[in-house]
Amino acid sequence: MAIDEAMLERHSRHRDEALGISETFVQPRLGSGTTVGVVSRPLGMAQPLGWVICPSFAMEQIHLGRMEVGLARAISAAGFPVLRYHGQGYGDSELGMRHADLSSHVADARDAVALMAGVEGVEQVGVLGARFGGLVAGLVADDGDLPFMALVEPVIRGAQYMRDFLRTQVFFDLVGTSDNGGSPGMEKLRDAIASRGWADIRGFKLSAQAYEEISGVNLLERMRRFHGSSFVLGVSRTDRFAPGLQALTDVLRQMGGDVEQDVVQDRLASNFGQHHHRNEAGNKKTDIQFGLYQEVTSKVAAWIGRRIVPGDPTREAPA
Repeated sequence: MAIDEAMLERHSRHRDEALGISETFVQPRLGSGTTVGVVSRPLGMAQPLGWVICPSFAMEQIHLGRMEVGLARAISAAGFPVLRYHGQGYGDSELGMRHADLSSHVADARDAVALMAGVEGVEQVGVLGARFGGLVAGLVADDGDLPFMALVEPVIRGAQYMRDFLRTQVFFDLVGTSDNGGSPGMEKLRDAIASRGWADIRGFKLSAQAYEEISGVNLLERMRRFHGSSFVLGVSRTDRFAPGLQALTDVLRQMGGDVEQDVVQDRLASNFGQHHHRNEAGNKKTDIQFGLYQEVTSKVAAWIGRRIVPGDPTREAPA
């Protein structure tokens, strides 16, 4: 059967006149394998600063996907090229989920930054990410001495993130949990990881390597030299900035960076990055965090608009 290559080529691009952007599918090699990504670009003049969205871990990368699409399109509509992609172990990537760990996420993001740097007209690259994707964005920005980063409720301590991740399976199994992570269900999962090298967490195959790597990372300790401009956005049930995020902004300022911090207040903040649909009458599903995603998108896009002078990504807009 013949392949209609012309048709495939036509469907690899999309032009949205209403938003003022175009989107193109790409098939780059990121990390240890090939994958699929989307480059969003403004239809008008593009700024010489490109952005890479670092996806989150396990099911979070699915739950945050809708928000990341909205982020990419909003930032692109503001005049900036944006790349979003499937990391190794997810979606249409070459490698399976057992390959997804901290190292793979960082390697994917570094290659994505290099890919964006090669896009015509791009002179500098910034990174952004939410939850685990924020942790990855911070590590890549620091290692690569990048000029800009935006972190949305980033993971600070990997050990706590892994404890919370295992608890999702414990709750699912109705075993129960405890504040210190010492429930029988938690121990059973840790034993499975230690004995057979993996555990099934809500359908995601968590490898021992991923568990150990993520448990051992602390963003406060790993940030060593970033001195660019950053935006740290908390997601909270109150209007208070979380202590961990405040500690992160303090570290960034100590390194000489320019930091802006803000909070999105939402009653469902504790579920950010988790399942966010509710079944309604008549087989209707409601995204209960859609408003939260819109506010995050608005604040991140507004920060980028305030901080960048058109045509010169090395300068900041006047206060």
